[in-house]
Amino acid sequence: MKLFVTSFLLCSERLVHLDTERHAVYVIVPLNGYQTSLGFYPEADAVTAALALDTLKQLFSHTAAPSAADPRYLVSVQENGTLLDIAGPTGITANTEAYAVAPDGTHYLLDTANDDLYTVDPASGVATLWSHYAYDFVDGDFVITQDDKLVYLNATDGQIVLIDLGDNSVNVDVALKLPTNAYLNGTVVVGEDLAFNQNYTGLALLQLSGDDTYFAFDAANSLLYRFTLDPFAFAKVDAGTNTMFSFGYGDAASCPLDEIVPPVTPPVTPPTTPPSTPPTTPPSTPTDPSGPTANTGTGVNRLCIKIKKGLFARPFSFGSHF
Repeated sequence: MKLFVTSFLLCSERLVHLDTERHAVYVIVPLNGYQTSLGFYPEADAVTAALALDTLKQLFSHTAAPSAADPRYLVSVQENGTLLDIAGPTGITANTEAYAVAPDGTHYLLDTANDDLYTVDPASGVATLWSHYAYDFVDGDFVITQDDKLVYLNATDGQIVLIDLGDNSVNVDVALKLPTNAYLNGTVVVGEDLAFNQNYTGLALLQLSGDDTYFAFDAANSLLYRFTLDPFAFAKVDAGTNTMFSFGYGDAASCPLDEIVPPVTPPVTPPTTPPSTPPTTPPSTPTDPSGPTANTGTGVNRLCIKIKKGLFARPFSFGSHF
């Protein structure tokens, strides 16, 4: 797999998309619609529509296999463009369609064919069944939030499913649903019975302005949507100067949540005030005792000394001494 991946490209509020139709990986900046390819890989390097970015900003995927009996491996994409098989195999018997790394570093793979969620050891490549669910997963993708919630997006009907990984409870709220749309002459037409609907194959999560913002990839129409859950709202992302995005069936990932931090507010520096100069204390001038000599009446003349002005008290200022 010839990809030229750098940590710089994979963060700073960017999305990553694995396109298994074009055998390429793209970086997308959702705020301005800029899309660029990280490189292409040969068709022989078959990976599933599963892509994840860990807390160290390393890309991972999962190999495909023609049958359940064939082994599948966790793979990491190296920065020099090579594909490294992690020791394994994983033990998963289906071609997984969704992959995510939780903020705590746990790797999760979703077997949508059997509705099973696995955790995977990134060192050994071995998968462990986390839970089987009664919900019928249909391709799609998922992310893990900071509060340990799995947010899954159904590929065909746009249903958003919330799973609490603490107790594995599944919440299917029909109100949390992206529309299935067809595009006629560039106009969005909403309707469940339209032949050319969306195919949500990728989901990514960024924290923008401190809020969780989700990005859904529509592989059928090469469109990108953004949405929030609280409150639930969605909109199409403008592709900017690209006119439209260009990506096919695949999977999405985003910069680790713990890498996206609000800008550091510099400390407020108080204005510099020049030191104030205290008023100059005038020198103390002793009272001049000169005058008639007093006589105590004892016959001894007491000498009265006249102190010269300024002899013992010199004026000074605090000025620049402090």
